[in-house]
Amino acid sequence: MRYWLVVAVVVLGTGAGACSRDQDNSEPPAELQVIEEQIEIRRIWSARVGGASERLRLGLSPATDGARIYAGSHDGQVA
Repeated sequence: MRYWLVVAVVVLGTGAGACSRDQDNSEPPAELQVIEEQIEIRRIWSARVGGASERLRLGLSPATDGARIYAGSHDGQVA
């Protein structure tokens, strides 16, 4: 008896799942638009901090306070 109950649940669940997949009410993706370049980016300066040091992967990255840019090296040099 229990076996037939499990079979019935599996069959009904599979049937309900198949019905829900047939009804796709989603909108198709929008057509891609051409994006025109609006600004040109140029490097106007660069600097190295701790260039004579051995390379370590410490994840040090520049920081800013809105007016200045700060960079640090693994040996404590800050520019």
